Amino acid sequence: MPNNTNINWPSKLIEEIAYRRCVLFLGSGVSATAVNEQGERPKTWGDFITSIQELMRNPTRDDKKFVKTMLAQENYLLALQAINDLSDTGDYADFLKRNCGRGNYDPSDVHKCIKEIDSKIVITTNFDKIYENLCNEDNYVKYDY
Repeated sequence: MPNNTNINWPSKLIEEIAYRRCVLFLGSGVSATAVNEQGERPKTWGDFITSIQELMRNPTRDDKKFVKTMLAQENYLLALQAINDLSDTGDYADFLKRNCGRGNYDPSDVHKCIKEIDSKIVITTNFDKIYENLCNEDNYVKYDY
């Protein structure tokens, strides 16, 4: 694990992590540390949602305003849900495959460090499966719902 001497970790947090009593939540910032052979990185939430807006079919002025407001407030889950609701399901699934499922991103040192922590539970909302693929190498248990 890299030495992060510039971070002042609270001793209680270190203890909870050591005893595997923490739930780790990974977001797009963790995925953005990965890179593929072309030197590309996965999109962060804001960039991803900005680009997926093109899928909205016949959005009203209120729909567009709502998504824009949610993006400005960094309320990405609500923005994405609105876009999903206004999109063709096939187009939406294809967009996810093209932008998240076929990137061939290599796990970064951040992914490897998180895996090394060996938390009982790691949750992610990321579509890219970088962390899951790293863990699948060692037959980790994965639940999707």
